[in-house]
Amino acid sequence: MLLAVLCLALGLLDHLASAVPQGYAIITGASSGIGRALALESASHGYNVVLAARREDMLLTLQEEIKEKHKVDAIVSVVDLEQTEGVMKLRKDTANLDVQVLVANAGFAWSGQMTDQPFLNLASMVSLNMQSTAHLASLYGFDFAARGSGKIMLTSSLTALSGLPGASLYAATRGFVRQLAAGLRDELRPSGVTVTTLLPGATDTEFAAKTNIQDSLIFNFPGSRLLGLTLSSEVVAEYALVGLRDGVAEVIPGFMNRLYAMSAENLMPKWMSSRYATYTFCEPNPLLDVKRAGPAVVVMLLGVCLMVLCIPAVCLSYVSGPVGAGIVLAVLILVNIYQNGKEDTKAPKITSLNDVRVLNKKCDVIAAWRAGAAPTPSQLKKLVSIREFDAELISLGALRHASWFITHVLFGMGRRWVGKSFKKGGTGANRFSGGASLAPYTWEVGKSRFDGADCLVLSYADAGTVPWGYPVGMRDELRVVRDWDDEKGLLMIGLGGLALTGGMRNGAVFVVRGGA
Repeated sequence: MLLAVLCLALGLLDHLASAVPQGYAIITGASSGIGRALALESASHGYNVVLAARREDMLLTLQEEIKEKHKVDAIVSVVDLEQTEGVMKLRKDTANLDVQVLVANAGFAWSGQMTDQPFLNLASMVSLNMQSTAHLASLYGFDFAARGSGKIMLTSSLTALSGLPGASLYAATRGFVRQLAAGLRDELRPSGVTVTTLLPGATDTEFAAKTNIQDSLIFNFPGSRLLGLTLSSEVVAEYALVGLRDGVAEVIPGFMNRLYAMSAENLMPKWMSSRYATYTFCEPNPLLDVKRAGPAVVVMLLGVCLMVLCIPAVCLSYVSGPVGAGIVLAVLILVNIYQNGKEDTKAPKITSLNDVRVLNKKCDVIAAWRAGAAPTPSQLKKLVSIREFDAELISLGALRHASWFITHVLFGMGRRWVGKSFKKGGTGANRFSGGASLAPYTWEVGKSRFDGADCLVLSYADAGTVPWGYPVGMRDELRVVRDWDDEKGLLMIGLGGLALTGGMRNGAVFVVRGGA
């Protein structure tokens, strides 16, 4: 009983604390849809609000509702943010207010081929979705940084995750907003300002009706709202304000949307994520068209299978802090290992570097590596005589972004990795931009820790390299996939792994070439 009373008291205190006005929150695009819901939700969290949009009648109605329901101040600013004058008018209207939050939510879209749209439509979308967002973030970001506190939320979209045929420019503008927010977040972090990106998926709003996407599969799939495939603007706003409060980098409302985002960015090939998004979100329901139904079903079933693989990681992503991050990393490592494929995976024919570059599955590169051979003694002599070889990372697998960061940022202490060198006596080093030679290793033909067959082993531990030899236990294993050619030289595929994160099974793939 005492515990229940204590919990009730703490809940009441939390409610009272959240109801205390915390300065003003500017909400652009507040007349309808997600913007309207964000304004109401901000008011429920105790913020006074500035409602910015073009439609004055709808803003005035919302203003009355907020004042009556939440007992906070609500100011209307009628502005056209497509125009620079509109941005400056909003700035003037809020000049004497204690603005604590900027939610740059205004935007619009249309569906259809980009080349069929009038030029003014293109210009308007770029102006509102990109230019005004950047302008507002710069103006208020400057104010917040000077004061040492403030919160910024920029509304992007899940369409930012891939190209979107049928809404190409809209997806591109949302990608711009996402990248802008990511960069601005790090720029303003030292000043005590947080920047959060909101990435909503399909949402029941006037926005969807205006862009003619309500006929798409995502809005008409049986049970889409029950399953959380389509959310209400109120639910999106609830997720958004929690993320804004906590200062997280990105808010993806809904479990199903998180599943799609994780699979689209880490598992789906680019062509698949693009087609999946188009079939479900952009085009009229493909299941009603006999010609499009077959390809659409295949792509969507494959997409669903990949999303199922992400369920454990998404569930664990709700766990905050280092423990949650560690669990998510462990799941991604397991997925990355799974993507190595089976021993009997057919190896693609490799005759040139481009044959490796065009491979879009990690298992295919691993299969080509398996089919290769350890360098012969004569090939080893040539390695030493040529000495310097170019190399490049093949960014595939669930951990491709982490591999890129380790290879091109941490490995060379800010220098881009460009190749390897082989010296007499079984020693060598990695080559980096600017002519730097770092991270030495020893090399010899030995048994692979991946499949037990012979390969050229590059050991960082035996060379005493810190930290790559100790404590992370880095090791590269290379095999020749194309023998010496006077015109093309030698081509090897390499597999690099860290003992600290699972060894060669969790390795990243790369190519080494030279001698032409």
